[in-house]
This record gives sequence, C-alpha cells and structure tokens, in this order.
Amino acid sequence: MNDLTQVNDFYAQMLEAQQRAAERRVETRAALLAELCALGVTSIKVHYEGYGASGNV
Repeated sequence: MNDLTQVNDFYAQMLEAQQRAAERRVETRAALLAELCALGVTSIKVHYEGYGASGNV
C-alpha cells in the first residue's frame, strides 16, 4: 500500500466517522426534543462558558 492510498483511506474513514456523528446528533436532538415536549418544557436558557473549543455548557 502506498502513502497516497493510506492518506485516502484515512480521509475516507474520517469522513465516515463525521457522517455517523452527525447522524447521531440529529437522532439525539430529536429524542431530547420529544422528551422535553412531553414534560411540557417550552424554553431553555443555555450559558456557554469558555473560549473557542475549550468551553462548557
């Protein structure tokens, strides 16, 4: 296997993992929304603390 094939395989795997993560986020958000609606929640206030990717909700 040459270097270019290894790079292409890496990027293909990375893209597949990103796609699966995006699909899971959609499913998780839908489930969370359904649960919140069932509980009668009509609004949520979220505060982000931090900078860039080094923060927390």
